[in-house]
Amino acid sequence: MDRHTFIYNFKNFPFTTGRKKTYLCYEVQLMNGNFRNPQNWIKGFLYNQYHPNPQLRRHAELWFLEWISSWQLYPGQHLRVTWFLSWSPCPYCAQKVASFLQRNSHVSLNIFAARIYDRLEGYEEGLRSLYDAGADIDIMTYGEFKYCWRAFVDNRLWPFKPWNRLDENSELMSGKLECILQSDSHSPRASQAGRLNKETESEREALDRPTWGAAGIRRFPSSRRADIGYTPWTASLKEAQPQTEDTFSHSTRYMDLRTFFYNFKNFPFTTGRNKTYLCYEVQLMNGDLRVPQNWIKGFLYNQYHPNPQLRRHAELWFLEWISSWQLYPGQHLRVTWFLSWSPCPYCAQKVASFLQRNSHVSLNIFAARIYDRLEGYEEGLRSLYDAGADIDIMTYGEFEYCWRAFVDNQLLPFKPWYRLDEYSEFTSEQLQRILQQRVSYFPPVP
Repeated sequence: MDRHTFIYNFKNFPFTTGRKKTYLCYEVQLMNGNFRNPQNWIKGFLYNQYHPNPQLRRHAELWFLEWISSWQLYPGQHLRVTWFLSWSPCPYCAQKVASFLQRNSHVSLNIFAARIYDRLEGYEEGLRSLYDAGADIDIMTYGEFKYCWRAFVDNRLWPFKPWNRLDENSELMSGKLECILQSDSHSPRASQAGRLNKETESEREALDRPTWGAAGIRRFPSSRRADIGYTPWTASLKEAQPQTEDTFSHSTRYMDLRTFFYNFKNFPFTTGRNKTYLCYEVQLMNGDLRVPQNWIKGFLYNQYHPNPQLRRHAELWFLEWISSWQLYPGQHLRVTWFLSWSPCPYCAQKVASFLQRNSHVSLNIFAARIYDRLEGYEEGLRSLYDAGADIDIMTYGEFEYCWRAFVDNQLLPFKPWYRLDEYSEFTSEQLQRILQQRVSYFPPVP
């Protein structure tokens, strides 16, 4: 999607004019038997279609239903669908979607809306019918807007910049949605004895408490919000690297949740965390560097071996693997790393050399902590920056994204730890000081 189209249509101002189209960004995951690892993963976007013949006009939601119905999947093939909508469904579309869900119990739907469409009578009943049919409905917050910017927008590698009052507007819309869904005391879902994800009532109340996200962003997670499965198909490294018993000790494609918390908690002073965990995304871009032809995700960590020559830090494992692809310079690779530790001096120099030799590879690095235990770590980070790598510190948004994309989170929402944002800010300032010191290497201008 063009970035101006995204900003114009998804800005969550409560009172807007001229925005008559609904834009629908979708993710569809065809799940295997255990409902965790997707067999296939599709994403894209739609919008309302006008036609001179009123019978051929379609709202984005109905276009999507027609498309997905054409797949003719049997009930044993579970589909996990996520929508990010500029407007919540109108009453007619809401009833149609609810009927579709009731007829297709093998389809689960998560809806995140930027704004509530309240211009037609019956919109509240429409939203309640969706909720009663099993759809999880919530309002888009900073995390969802940022994710859509990365996943669906031709952002030209620009970071997402939230507009004024984004979080206040999200909070306002969330409160309005809660009132709509709770106002029907006879809602079938409200009277069910079962609990989402087998949570106790006290646990559900805890999930509804507000938490503080990156840069002071206040988030209001809903007790109804299930994990929406941002995890696409993940390539197996077993086909790309020499196999050793330790190299692939993870039997699944996702990181254990305790491993994630233990290694990625961004406490400035830690002990016992001797491994670097590296979550990666690799996008093979087409000629105009906008649309990925292929997208691979996974994670690595430092590998120990009795022979010191065979030991590898995660960064070097990744370089060896990606070098084996033998891509020609015309095939641009966009690589993103989420690291529990920033690269050590030796790895930083190796990665910098790799980038200098491979101008068709762009690298974005987000680190939970700065590895400052070896002399020369500052120079290593500067060499990475000078070689063209974008280096930044993980904030709430990156931690939450990794939780959804790389962790076997068992459908639990991400819960930030104590002082996450303060530690991110502290480490970000430390990184900025390191990178800015490089100007001192140049002689003063006469």
